[in-house]
Formats: sequence, C-alpha cells, structure tokens
Amino acid sequence: MGSTTQTFRGSASLNPPTTPTVINQTAHATPNTAYSIVIPNGTKKFMIKSRAPSILLISFDVAFTDYFTLGVYNSYSEENILTDNLTIYLKCSVSLSVTEVVTWS
Repeated sequence: MGSTTQTFRGSASLNPPTTPTVINQTAHATPNTAYSIVIPNGTKKFMIKSRAPSILLISFDVAFTDYFTLGVYNSYSEENILTDNLTIYLKCSVSLSVTEVVTWS
C-alpha cells in the first residue's frame, strides 16, 4: 500500500467559493504543442475541460516532465484549495480547440 503526502497552504478553513470566472483558451494551431492557462490568485476551486472531442495532457511544469492525460469528454477539477501563482500547462490533440476553465474564488 502506498502513502500519500499532502502539502497544505493557507488558513485552517476556507470560506465556500462564491464568485465564478470563465476562461476560454484556444489551443495552439499545431496539435500537441504546449500552451498555458494562469489560474487567478485566490482561486478555491477550478474545473478544466476541452470543448472538442480531444485528449488533453495536463502538467504543472512547463517542461512536461510529469503530466497526466485527460480523456475525451472528461473534466479535471480541484476544490478546497487556495491558489497562489498557479500556471497549468496543456497540450491538446486537436488544433485550435478551446479549453474551458471555470474558477471559483
């Protein structure tokens, strides 16, 4: 059985997220070319998905040393967080596809 290590930053309790923000980012014209989305500071929850039937590779480092794959018609979300200078790097299997991000602060 593996172990999980978590890092907690911020206060002991967060007020519920109430203010949504929508970010629509167009992928690069060349498939599988990296682009980035900046998650606003103070975000408590976010969701990412592709508008097109495409595969997204998602990484938290620009070099894509570590990444995970988001399958067609799936979404990725995080909640109970408090962001500070968070940039998410993506590669999309379809050129010029729109990646939808909803953040709540």
